[in-house]
Amino acid sequence: MQPPIRNPNPRLEFLKPLLNDSTKQFLAQHRTGRTDFSDFESIFTRLLQDHRPDPPLELLWFYSAVVFHSSKQDFGEDSVRLTRSLFQMLVPLSESFSAAKRAATLSPLVYNLSRLVKTRRREEVSELLDAIVSYVSVYCGDEERGGCGGGGGEDDLLMVTGFSFAVLSRVWVVDEAGVGDCLETFMPFVGERLRGEVGSESCSVGCLAGIVASQLLLLSLCLRFDSELRKDLRESVVQMINAFHSCYFFGESLILSLLSMESSSSVM
Repeated sequence: MQPPIRNPNPRLEFLKPLLNDSTKQFLAQHRTGRTDFSDFESIFTRLLQDHRPDPPLELLWFYSAVVFHSSKQDFGEDSVRLTRSLFQMLVPLSESFSAAKRAATLSPLVYNLSRLVKTRRREEVSELLDAIVSYVSVYCGDEERGGCGGGGGEDDLLMVTGFSFAVLSRVWVVDEAGVGDCLETFMPFVGERLRGEVGSESCSVGCLAGIVASQLLLLSLCLRFDSELRKDLRESVVQMINAFHSCYFFGESLILSLLSMESSSSVM
């Protein structure tokens, strides 16, 4: 069955050139060594307020990215606390969203978690990951919000302004040296086929929500295989799969992510 045709919202397409210009300016400023992006924060704070209670994800992601990069000075080398602060920022920003959209919102958080897998502070990372998994599980199982199993906005267009998710991901991976495929860097556990779907103009919220859920599972497995919690591995996997009531999670997202693990093993 072919996926439904999804088109950008005509009333929001005016935001596309703004996002494009803002991305270019941010990348240019970052290359000069700038670390204060409060001017972007001010502009996008107003835009988020103007589009409440359901702002486009692309606005939320750009705003959270510039706040994240500006906050690095406050946290120094403590990347775990910095990532935790990102989680604490994204949760209230998405409180009015459907369950699927809440899960999709966490995509940048999953990217930052993937960079912490090799850290020596594995216990702290594991605790943070468990908190995020619990959060997603609660809302994916929330029937009043439609859950993540259909009927909860899963088929809504991901990028309603028509802006490119692949281009937006450059704002998040800007610290990675020599990045070629930004989406491959941004989604290290996701195969080429799924990355192509996410980067397409017709990608749905549910598709990204399923990818987020499957990546969280794979990250949990990575941590548990290298810890003393191996005996709890089977129980943890069963609990997580039962919690993620998403057809996208049980379908292509998880299966294709597992199939791509061999080619992505260098990330581990």
